[in-house]
Amino acid sequence: MREYEVLLLKSDDVDLNDDDADGAKSGDQQQQQDKLSTIDETASLEGQVADLEQEIAELRSELTEALAERDRLAAVAAAAKEDSDSEARKELAAFQEERTRTERQVAALQSRLSASETDRERGTWDCFNASFKELLFHASQTLQPSPNSPASGRATRPTCPGCRSSAPTSRTSCSRS
Repeated sequence: MREYEVLLLKSDDVDLNDDDADGAKSGDQQQQQDKLSTIDETASLEGQVADLEQEIAELRSELTEALAERDRLAAVAAAAKEDSDSEARKELAAFQEERTRTERQVAALQSRLSASETDRERGTWDCFNASFKELLFHASQTLQPSPNSPASGRATRPTCPGCRSSAPTSRTSCSRS
């Protein structure tokens, strides 16, 4: 830049002093003019290069900031996804636990129902068998005179040993059935 200023000063001095100079100095003057214009273009290009370098530095800075922001947002998104996945896993585990508990309750109820039906059937048959045995016993007793025989006037009906009700007849059934 310093060279440019020196040449520019010389050029102005030469122009003022040599307005009436001959053609030989004119070639020298042309050469100095070329140097000045080359220096002028170089200075202009150096200014453009400096501006471009500054713009590149600013763009790099913006790019770095944008990449940092992208990484931060990616981390936030990953954390949110992990939280969402964790919450979904907790809800699924709770649902599966509730399902298992419900299945156990259903199995227990089915078992109780089956046992109840079996007990009822067994109780009905036990009552019927006991009543039948008692009827057979009383029938055999009627062949032998006893103090409870109809002839004595005190007839009793057989009772069910399971429920202590009177034995079922063709018209009634055991109260346990």
